[in-house]
Amino acid sequence: MVTMALAWFAFGVLTGLWLSFGALTGHIAQHKNIGFGVGCLLGLLLGPIGTVLVLVMRSGLRKCPHCDEEVKPRATICKHCGRELTPMVERVAADKSAGRVERTIGFVLIGILLVTIIGLSIATYAGYL
Repeated sequence: MVTMALAWFAFGVLTGLWLSFGALTGHIAQHKNIGFGVGCLLGLLLGPIGTVLVLVMRSGLRKCPHCDEEVKPRATICKHCGRELTPMVERVAADKSAGRVERTIGFVLIGILLVTIIGLSIATYAGYL
């Protein structure tokens, strides 16, 4: 009985670590303008490999046509050369709504995994498994 409890404890710790990779990868992806949901999904499915993939992915920035430096999609003035830019309004609006959906999907996946782990732990402790 002690070995089964120890096995479930180890499973819980490893699953918590895996979920942490999902949340960390989502956080990194959000700051790179890739999307929280995409990063979270990569982190949950691939673990540390997903984190490395997000770290090496290009950011969701666009290049200034004048100085070829990266700027945010909704920027109206390049922070590098100071020249005026045409903002990408349509794309920004679509990215915002897609970002909300991705973030929601990421949180739902994390929630489902947590409920599954807690349920399995309770069932094992109660003697059902």
